[in-house]
Amino acid sequence: MRRPETVTTQTVSRDSDASVSEWPRLTGRQEPHFLSEWPGDDADGVKAVELGRRVGKRSMPWQASMLRAWMRRRPDGLWVHRNCVTIISRQNGKTLLVILRILVGLFVLNGRRGERIVYSAQRWATSEDVYKRTWAIIEARAWLRRRVVTHTCSGGRGLIETDRGARAAFVTRSA
Repeated sequence: MRRPETVTTQTVSRDSDASVSEWPRLTGRQEPHFLSEWPGDDADGVKAVELGRRVGKRSMPWQASMLRAWMRRRPDGLWVHRNCVTIISRQNGKTLLVILRILVGLFVLNGRRGERIVYSAQRWATSEDVYKRTWAIIEARAWLRRRVVTHTCSGGRGLIETDRGARAAFVTRSA
C-alpha cells in the first residue's frame, strides 16, 4: 500500500500577534518535532487567531500555526485536513484551540446555513468545562452574546445556537 505524499513545513506566523518575542517566558521547543500538513488557503485559521485576539485570548505561536493548519481549505472550499491529530502534554493550551475553533465556527464561518459543531469528551466534566469556558467568553462580550438565540447546559448536554443557525453541542461520547 502506497502512503500519500505529505508536505512537511515549518509554518511561519503571518500575524504579529503570534510572535515568539511577545511570549518571553516560552521555553522548550516552539515548533512541532513532527509536522505533516498539506498546503491550502489558511484564511479561516487566520480569522480564528484574530477572533481569539478580539476576545482577549491571544494564541501562542504554536497555537496560531495549529489553527491555520487545522482550518486550511482547498480551492473547492472543502477542508484540506478532514482529520487532525495533535499530541501535546498537559496544561499547554490545547483546550484554547478547541474553544477558538468553536467560536469561529459559531460566529465567523457560519454563512447562511450555520456550522454544526459537536464537542465530545469521555467524561461530562470535561465537556461541561469546555462549554462553560466557551460561554464565559461569549457572555462577557455583548457583540457575541446578542447573536446567541439559545444556550443550555443541563442533563449531561450543552448547546449554544446563534441567530444564523450555527450550533455547538457539548456531549459525552456515550450520549
